Amino acid sequence: KGEALSPTIHRLTTMVALATKAVRVSLLSTHLDSRRAKILAANDLKEGASLQLDLNKYPEVLWVLNSKKLLVLENLTNDPVMRRIVEQNKTISFNSMVIAPVFAGSQLIGVLSCRMPESKQSFSESELRFIQLSASTLSLLLSAKSKDAAELLTFTDSVAA
Repeated sequence: KGEALSPTIHRLTTMVALATKAVRVSLLSTHLDSRRAKILAANDLKEGASLQLDLNKYPEVLWVLNSKKLLVLENLTNDPVMRRIVEQNKTISFNSMVIAPVFAGSQLIGVLSCRMPESKQSFSESELRFIQLSASTLSLLLSAKSKDAAELLTFTDSVAA
């Protein structure tokens, strides 16, 4: 499914990770009604690998899906909403993140999530612009009326909730 687009999307997530020094950059295809998501690509996943997520565990992604706006969280331990998540999950290896909406035309179809290392507590304007530009590039790529894009974004009954 979506095999022609998969290498391009994987390369783009890898490029964003290298340019921003992110711990993880992921493109998530989302289904808000069922609160499910599918990782289409991530810089630290094998190309073509796909993981399913329960969006109830990712309030930051839900916020972007509902608001359709860029979310910048700097220094999670100082953020009142995220602090409790960080305290509950001691395995979190990042401290700041940016989540950008990804559209197909006017429809929100997913997010680009960039998680930064623990040492990074803020973002420069150029980093934020680059992440937004990358999300826009993904939007253009996935907006193409191609069979590959449609297959890549399709949720099936096998997607775990």
